[in-house]
Amino acid sequence: MKNDLDEVTSNWLQRMTALSDINLYSTNLRLYQLQHVFAFQDSTKKQQADYMVVLIDKINANLDVYEKLKEYSEQKNLYSEEEGQHYRAFAQYWETYQDLFFEIFQHSRSGQNREAIALLNGKALDVFTLCSAELSRLVNLNEQGSLDAAKRAELSQRASHKVSTTLLIITVGLSVVIALALVRYITVPVQRLAQAAGSVAQGDLDVRLEADSEDEIGQLTSSFDRMTVALQKARAQTESQQRALESTNEDLAKSNDDL
Repeated sequence: MKNDLDEVTSNWLQRMTALSDINLYSTNLRLYQLQHVFAFQDSTKKQQADYMVVLIDKINANLDVYEKLKEYSEQKNLYSEEEGQHYRAFAQYWETYQDLFFEIFQHSRSGQNREAIALLNGKALDVFTLCSAELSRLVNLNEQGSLDAAKRAELSQRASHKVSTTLLIITVGLSVVIALALVRYITVPVQRLAQAAGSVAQGDLDVRLEADSEDEIGQLTSSFDRMTVALQKARAQTESQQRALESTNEDLAKSNDDL
């Protein structure tokens, strides 16, 4: 998605802007040419000539921008053969128009206004019309290219959203499974220990728990079993001593009776 958006902002739109500016400046250039031809005062002609020089510089600057973007686009396979054909046609027409421009300018400076007007409204107009048509096609191609890239970015965004949603659902599901596993793995053994401890407290020393693991819960279970075994042995020993004591007391009682 980022690549598609970068493609729109740093390539297609800049190329379209450069071409649109060239179209605008070339149109203004022709208007100043007409004004230069019909101007009668030298100061006015000079002013119009200065304007035309500025416009030509702007056109050349935008052509440089487009050429750099064109080179980059060709490296990234973003430049179509159709656009290349239209640009080559434009470049050829523009070169011809520049030659006619200087010829018109020379006629105008020499006072040959009739020849200048005839050339300006004749062959130069035909060539300028072809230039404008090729520029319009180039602008349209870049506009369509930017729209296609924007659509791809939108599709990428939707796909990314679907992937993110799917990953979220999977993560939540895994979290639930892990939580249930932890409950079963920790809570159930602890409950068994609690129940066994309650039984021992009530005097049942025969309770035994099987350690299912070697972690802390398993170690605690083993310790509990050892404790119950030790208590059972201690109770058995106490009962044995009690029986022995009772037997001794009985024997003493019999001895006293015999005396």
